[in-house]
Amino acid sequence: MSGMNNVSFGALTAKTGRINFENFDLDKNGIITQEELEVLLGKEVFDVLDLSTIDKDADKKVTKEEYELWEQENAMLEQLSIFKAQAARDLVGQDMEDIKSFVEKLTEYEKTFIEKYTQVHNGVSGMAQEFIKELPKKYNEMKKDALMNNKTVLTSRVIQDVIDNFIEIDRKNGGTFLNMIDKKAESLSENAKRLLTKELSREAEKFIKKYEGDNLEADLTEYLKTYLAQSDKEKLADAIGIWEKGKQELEELPEEVRFLKIKAKAKNLLLTALENDISIKIGEIFVRSEAAIPAALGQFKDTDTLIWAFDKAMNELSSKTRTQEIREKDEERKAQAIEEAYEAMRKQEAEGKNIFNQ
Repeated sequence: MSGMNNVSFGALTAKTGRINFENFDLDKNGIITQEELEVLLGKEVFDVLDLSTIDKDADKKVTKEEYELWEQENAMLEQLSIFKAQAARDLVGQDMEDIKSFVEKLTEYEKTFIEKYTQVHNGVSGMAQEFIKELPKKYNEMKKDALMNNKTVLTSRVIQDVIDNFIEIDRKNGGTFLNMIDKKAESLSENAKRLLTKELSREAEKFIKKYEGDNLEADLTEYLKTYLAQSDKEKLADAIGIWEKGKQELEELPEEVRFLKIKAKAKNLLLTALENDISIKIGEIFVRSEAAIPAALGQFKDTDTLIWAFDKAMNELSSKTRTQEIREKDEERKAQAIEEAYEAMRKQEAEGKNIFNQ
């Protein structure tokens, strides 16, 4: 069916107005034939209408029951198309494949609804009204489920919950400051929130790539909270333990062999640090990417100086949790902003006095 002006429940609306089964059934024998259909097409009642669209059993004839089912389905499809269009707006930001799958599930719901309805009821006269009544409820259930299970939306929700929890803890610990604009006591600054969101998003992405569990939201929340509660030294505790054990195990090896093996262990330690977004200064080089590792290790020509440099770097790792570091850096920035605000006020006051003295 195409080119129709409109389809409304209970009857077809054509160019000449509302039309029903009796209008098609010209000889009033209870069956619409292709010839009868062509009479109406010849009168340009419809642009295009194929009998097979209505003829469910493909016997080249349309019974009143088939016609009524077709009418009901048309009304259902019309309503379904509205919700499919709404899905594209409600699920904006999700993967196209997810949206496509959602729309397919809506179509499948319509088919299932028809099957169940025809099994329970004698006839289909009330099917469209029942479907139109139930569709919004089903749509909202499906939308909620899609949003809850979409990784992008889920991640954003988890990060916001973790940040809210962080702010609450920060507030209880006295991490407040004087906002020079509205004079209200607030917690974490907007700038710090943006940086924290970016940092947690990066950690969440890493976690999700490796995740194989069945409760992503709970596990991701726990992971991000743990991340904020750990210091760089704590994050690398296992790797440092392996490094210390490796040094002891290799002590009796010939120098050349020992040096190569220690370099390999040092490289693994640096890779672990990078996986945890920890930059380490080895000698004169800050290792912020894997590409910097060869140059960092290339500074050393013997085992002892390499071990000394790595031990020094491990001892200098921060023992403050990420939460403490974020709060301290934010307080420094806020203190600086307040000082700058006072300086601007003093400058304005001085300029005002100069104008008065003149």
